[in-house]
Order: sequence, then structure tokens, then C-alpha cells
Amino acid sequence: MTQSNGFARATALLFFSLQFFASGCVATQDWVKTYVPEQLFPVNKRISDTEANVTQMGGRVSNVEGQVQTMSKQIADLDSRLNQTTAKADQALDNIQRLQLDRKMVLDLKQGAFFANNSTVITAQAKKDIDSFLSDLSGEAEAGRLLYVVAGYTDNVGTENELRFGEAQGGSCSQLSDDG
Repeated sequence: MTQSNGFARATALLFFSLQFFASGCVATQDWVKTYVPEQLFPVNKRISDTEANVTQMGGRVSNVEGQVQTMSKQIADLDSRLNQTTAKADQALDNIQRLQLDRKMVLDLKQGAFFANNSTVITAQAKKDIDSFLSDLSGEAEAGRLLYVVAGYTDNVGTENELRFGEAQGGSCSQLSDDG
């Protein structure tokens, strides 16, 4: 009986095992197929949202990189222009330090106005006086050692544009030195 009892137990165990394996794997059962996706849906949504945010951030970073490159080029251009300006300023300062005043000559025209009201054309007499003064300096002008300072004032007759006329009149006098 012990043997038949053992055989009965073995047969029952074999029957239940076959029943269990015949019903299939736990992962293939219907409740697993519906339950697991329901539980994973929030996780999958968060992953999808995170991927979209990463893509959006990548676009923003690319945009910022482009702006940084543009600004870097602008800074390099400004730096180059600054270096050129500094070199010109250094040259000008060097030239000023070498400037020597050998003699000072002043053409003083005290006889009155040299321009008609609201005009930038110098009178014939003033032109003659300036030409005579410049001809005395012609040798030094050829050596390039002259520095001209043109100074003057406007009268109180005329329009509101006296400053503009005064600047233009000074330019007329300066042109005489270039022509002579």
C-alpha cells in the first residue's frame, strides 16, 4: 500500500504539473497582457514627454550656439578695429611728440569782414593777403613741415545758421592753403 500510495501521489503530482504547464506561461495569460501595459502607460508617457523636451532643448541650444558664434565674430571684428584705432592713435601721439615749433607766424587780418553776409566766398583782398602769406612759406610747405591753424569768428548779422556758415568759411580759408 505504501507503494500504491506513493504511486498515487506521483500520479497526482504529475497530473497537476501537466495541468499547470498546459495552461501556459504566466506572462502569456490575458490578465498579464492587459495589466502590464496599463501599468506602464504613465511611464511610457513620461518617457515620450521627456524625449520631446530634450529635442526642444536641443533646438534651443543650437539657436544659442548660432548666436554665440555671431557674437564671437562681432567681438573679433570690434577687437580688430580697436587694434587698428589704437595703432593709429599711437602713431598720432608719436607724431605729436616729434612736432617741433620752429617759428610761429600769424596772419592777422583786422580790417573787417572777409565774407559777404550768408556767403562762404572770401573777398578778393583777403584772398590776396592769404596768398601772399602762404607764398612766403612755400619752401617749408614742400618739406611737409607746416601745421595750419585757422581761427576766426562770425559776426552778429545773418541767419540762425551762423555756425554752419562759420565752419564753411573756415573751410574756404583752409582750402587756400591746399591750393597754394
